[in-house]
Amino acid sequence: MSKEEKYTAEDLFRELEETANEEDTTVWITVDEVDFYKEKPECKIWWLEDPETKGEIYFTFDFKKIYGIYSDYPQNLTTEEKEIFDKENPFWADYVNGR
Repeated sequence: MSKEEKYTAEDLFRELEETANEEDTTVWITVDEVDFYKEKPECKIWWLEDPETKGEIYFTFDFKKIYGIYSDYPQNLTTEEKEIFDKENPFWADYVNGR
C-alpha cells in the first residue's frame, strides 16, 4: 500500500478474516509447571506464557536459560542464538534494535 492510499476499515476486516482463516500451528509444552509455546513446529525459540509478567517478554532455546527480550537481546545471546532469533523473529529483532 503506497503512502497515498488510505488504510480503511474494509482493509482491516479483510486482514482479520485472512488471519482467522490461517491454520494454527502453535506448539505448546509445559515444563516445571511453566507454559511455553512456539509459533511453528520447526521454530527453535520457545516463548514463555506468563499472564503475570508485565513489561518484559521472555523466550528460551532450551528451557534452562530464559532470556528477556528487552534485557538480554542481543548482548546476552550467543552469535548462533542471535542468528536464530533474528531469522525466526525479524519483527522483534527490528523493534528491539531500533529502540
